[in-house]
Amino acid sequence: MKEDKVSPKDAKIISAILRSSKIEQCEPKVIELLLGFAYRYCNDVLGDAKIYSKHCNRETISAQDIKLAIQTKVIQKMHPTPSKKLLQSTADAINKNPLTSVDTENLLRAPNVKSGFYGMEYEYKE
Repeated sequence: MKEDKVSPKDAKIISAILRSSKIEQCEPKVIELLLGFAYRYCNDVLGDAKIYSKHCNRETISAQDIKLAIQTKVIQKMHPTPSKKLLQSTADAINKNPLTSVDTENLLRAPNVKSGFYGMEYEYKE
């Protein structure tokens, strides 16, 4: 991770976070991607917080608006996937019930494919 003097302050902060996580080298694109993620995430959180503050008839965003927006984002996008055990037990419970049988007496019968309108031998006569 080479820091040049023209990189933005936020890129330097991302680089410092990477170094604190014991990541000494990475491609410059990694910092750009993390920076883009940070900007999008902050923009989304601030947009939601603004909506929450307007809902409360306030002009300024409070810390509680930010906390609520972050909690909402975590619930919506960053929730862990269910465990394999949970998925298997759910599938077993659903698949335990047999499928319903089809009433063959009251079905609408489709015409034979080889005859009529569906057949390959169909010709339009004028």
